[in-house]
Amino acid sequence: TEYIMPGAFYYCNKLTHVGINEGITNITYAMFASCDMLATVGLPSTLIGIDDLAFQLCPSLVTVDIPDSVKRIGDNAFYFCTGLESVTIGSGVETIGELAFYSCTSLKAVLIPDKVYLIDNYSFMYCLDLEEVKIGQGIAWIGVAAFMRCESLQHIYFYSMAVPTIDILWIEGTPTTITGHAKTSSAFPSLGLRQSTKFTSIETTPYDALTTLIM
Repeated sequence: TEYIMPGAFYYCNKLTHVGINEGITNITYAMFASCDMLATVGLPSTLIGIDDLAFQLCPSLVTVDIPDSVKRIGDNAFYFCTGLESVTIGSGVETIGELAFYSCTSLKAVLIPDKVYLIDNYSFMYCLDLEEVKIGQGIAWIGVAAFMRCESLQHIYFYSMAVPTIDILWIEGTPTTITGHAKTSSAFPSLGLRQSTKFTSIETTPYDALTTLIM
C-alpha cells in the first residue's frame, strides 16, 4: 500500500516500535497521535510529508530521523513529544509548521537545513532544554514566538546572507545571554535579535557540526 488512513494508529497505547514501508509518501493526519509508548519510528526514503498532528503527544519517542525526501513537517507534528532528545531534519524539508515541535522539552539542539524557508509560529516554543539552533541559508520567515520560552537557549547560528522576516516575539522569554552567530558580511550583526544579544562571526564554523552534544 502507498497510503495509510489518517488516525490509523491513534491512541494505540501499547505500540512501541514502528517501521514504515517504502512506497508510503505521507504520514497522514494524526496517524500516530497519542501513542503513549511509541519509542522508535523508522521512516521510508519515499516519504514526502509529515502531516498535521502525525506524532502529537507521543511522550516516549526519543529520536527521529526525517528523510531527505520530506518537504513539509506539518502543524503540531511532534507537539508535546516531551521525551524527544534528537531530531534530524532532512535536507529536503522546506517548511516547519505551527507548533511542530512545541514543548519538546528534552530536545537539546536543532539544525535547520538550507531549503527550509519557513519556521512557522510557535514551532519550537517551550523546548526548555534547547541550547543551540543552527538556521540554514534559505530561511525567509521566522514566525510568532517560534523559539519563545526556550529557557536554556544560548547560541543561534545564522548562515543566510539576508535577514528574514522575524516576528518581534520570536525569542521572548529566552536568556539574555544568548549569543548570535552570523557571517561578518551579512546584515545579521545589526539586525535580527534583541539589541542586547552579542554577535560573533561564523565564517570558519562548520555548518553541520553542532557544538552541543546530544546525549
